[in-house]
Amino acid sequence: MKQKLIKLSKTLERLGHPEEAKRINRLIRLGLDQSKIIAYHGGSELEGDSFSFEYSKTGEGYSALGPGIYFSDNEILARRYCKYSKDPIIYTVSIDSSGLYDPISGEPKKFRQPMQELLESTIKTQDPYRGVNRLIHGPGSIGAIFKALGPEEGRQVLKNIGITGAIEELPSGAHEIAIYDLSTIQIISKTKCILE
Repeated sequence: MKQKLIKLSKTLERLGHPEEAKRINRLIRLGLDQSKIIAYHGGSELEGDSFSFEYSKTGEGYSALGPGIYFSDNEILARRYCKYSKDPIIYTVSIDSSGLYDPISGEPKKFRQPMQELLESTIKTQDPYRGVNRLIHGPGSIGAIFKALGPEEGRQVLKNIGITGAIEELPSGAHEIAIYDLSTIQIISKTKCILE
């Protein structure tokens, strides 16, 4: 992760954003917490420099990992979402990864039992996955929770068992990340997103 930050700092300096580069260099000097992921978000400029669920589903309109704020650990992938905004910005953020759950693999294992108990206590049907649309609700158990409870309550009950977001490895090796708990996001920098 340190190498990614060094590269980002040099890129920002080269693009004429010295203040943003200084901010990143401060992070490097402070040392990096191994439970953090550096990720990127392409979209409109945020009001008050904080993310909000108010604008979720304004990109492609899908919620492949459930209703959250979406990031990628691959900047090129995140830049693809800039096309949905009038004056796009690319945000570089640090995400606390300790509460990220992969609903496809069920990893980390520490979330399997709490997730199973949540499903059993929340959804009283024989098949909790019936009617779950992966592109609307999200995959697997995450999707079942969001279908049954809706976005706000679903995010809250997942947060109560320690799940703050979902992560999925894409075929390219990059990761898509949906965050359900906004307190796990720290903005490192923002730059104008140049569409190619």
